[in-house]
Amino acid sequence: AAFYALVARKLRERLGDEGLELLREILREFGTRRGEEIRRRVEEKGLPLTLENFVSHYNLPMAAAW
Repeated sequence: AAFYALVARKLRERLGDEGLELLREILREFGTRRGEEIRRRVEEKGLPLTLENFVSHYNLPMAAAW
């Protein structure tokens, strides 16, 4: 969270609202790519797409996520 806040502040200082919109775009793309990768791994194992399987195939330490 601290890293995100620093990046957001610096982008806003340099680019104004356009910088914040760029950050939002980057985060959406990053989240979409990660979600697609997790989905692919779950489906490759023939498992249903459930929250439990999402969590068990999550690609970051859970402590960092929650």
